[in-house]
Amino acid sequence: MAYIFRTAGPWGPGKGSDLDPFEVDGNFWQAIQDISAKSAQGVGISNIVVTGNQFTVVLTDHTLLGPYELPVMTIQFKGEWQPNTGYLGGDIITHGGSTYFVNLNHTSAMTFDPGATDGLGHDLYGLLLQNPANTLPVGGADGSFLRKVGAVDFQSAWQSALLNDLADVAVASPVEGNVLVFSSGIWTSAALTSMTLLLSQLGDVEIPESPGLIDGQILTWNGFNWTNRLPAFDPDIFAPVAGQILTYATGWKNSNTADIPIAPTVSVFGSLSLNYSNGAVQRVVMTNGVTLTGVTNWPPSGQFGRLMLEIKNNGAFTWTWPTGYHWPGGAAPTVSVSGRDIFALTTFDGGTNVDGSIIGQAYL
Repeated sequence: MAYIFRTAGPWGPGKGSDLDPFEVDGNFWQAIQDISAKSAQGVGISNIVVTGNQFTVVLTDHTLLGPYELPVMTIQFKGEWQPNTGYLGGDIITHGGSTYFVNLNHTSAMTFDPGATDGLGHDLYGLLLQNPANTLPVGGADGSFLRKVGAVDFQSAWQSALLNDLADVAVASPVEGNVLVFSSGIWTSAALTSMTLLLSQLGDVEIPESPGLIDGQILTWNGFNWTNRLPAFDPDIFAPVAGQILTYATGWKNSNTADIPIAPTVSVFGSLSLNYSNGAVQRVVMTNGVTLTGVTNWPPSGQFGRLMLEIKNNGAFTWTWPTGYHWPGGAAPTVSVSGRDIFALTTFDGGTNVDGSIIGQAYL
């Protein structure tokens, strides 16, 4: 029969009222039967419970033995071995670049002996990591690197990086005053006097072939490169002749009435917007593909405007005209490969409609 309880608990639900004599006697009777059954059985181990470093034995009669403490080894890193120092089994020490495990509690001697024992044949130390035979040299300044300095393996030293360490540089016996010159795919040292270096050879200097260099010219920045031009001057600096007038093109100057304002030549790649106010004749030198986005500052609608555009192509670069420009035959022209072309752009309505025509191509 089952036990009957008054209240609820770990044993199960309760009756909720006092037990009557029959129910009490029944509980006692069931307990006597259970005890008798247990006494007839042998008592053994039911299971073992381990929590942390504690373990408890549970017997078949629900008796608990323990808890008992399990031995746990504690490992501590003690750093470099020291003489006359107490060490415990499980300590980790280093000496001479090698790492050792302390096997037994002991006080260290005056000098380190990796084969030391406790006098009973038990080793005090066990080797964990052997010091490598080939080690990195000590020292080295911040930013230095390790360089092999001999034919023998692992012969190295800390050194600073040199220009000659770069793959595209070969400096051979440089002398004072040498410069680096790019030749046959590498940079090499050379005397400046042997280079015949010209100002026009600099990457950000553009000297047009026409009109070329003229006495009195200066270099000015045109937004892309330094280019040669005459400085702004008063008209009486150059002796005027009959019939000349004053014109303005980035400065007042005296000129013949037939003169057309010409803007300085510009080197260009990528997107390009031309300004009609810079002159009725403009020159550009292509250093890569160019897309002309348009011309600004055309004369007002109803007035005639014409821009003569000279294009020099330094290679097989592509020139793209704006959408909507009108060309004879309906197809926009291409620029000459490694050549020089002249095109005329004309408008009567302030640039809303632009008519283009080819004046000459590939005449370089």
